[in-house]
Amino acid sequence: MPETPSFYEEGEVLPPALRIRDLLTLSEEQKNEFRNRVQQFNGVIQITIHPFFHEQVEVYVQPGVESAGATTQAISDKLNKLLKLPVDKTPPVIIFESYQHIADLPGKLDSTLQESNNIAYTVTTRINDATPVNDEANIQQGNYSEENKRLDLDEEKRRWENLSNILLDLGVKNIILGGQQLTATPSIAPPL
Repeated sequence: MPETPSFYEEGEVLPPALRIRDLLTLSEEQKNEFRNRVQQFNGVIQITIHPFFHEQVEVYVQPGVESAGATTQAISDKLNKLLKLPVDKTPPVIIFESYQHIADLPGKLDSTLQESNNIAYTVTTRINDATPVNDEANIQQGNYSEENKRLDLDEEKRRWENLSNILLDLGVKNIILGGQQLTATPSIAPPL
């Protein structure tokens, strides 16, 4: 069994505010904790894109096709299962959530995180788009007025490159990716 990471003291209970952390605004100490955890899992992290999307919008479902609610429930169950594991049993989990719903995450995750004392990391995104909101000042102030405007390709590329560079700096080598409302396009960021 691997040793408990140095940043997590046995029996220590983290307050709710410290269990959900914005990846783009981590302190140096939190970045080091994240790096240590990534290293413990040989560079692997888990990213879930908009796991609660179908709870937030009405979606037309064709007859005979699995309902959107069932899909959301399956994704939510998987996410909760991951987050219920102790810190030393699961790689870091990053949840991409739109700026409209990022404030809902504590209510959806706190009891799960409290049970395990695990930590969830977040990346705030645009609406119906996995592109990150990369302006740290705007994230801290909750100012997303510019996020409703259409992004040009250069700006979208800059945001993904910024996130890619952050992940590389944190020691990420491989990503397990899942979720909803994610469109994959040709690579616009350096490979991890």
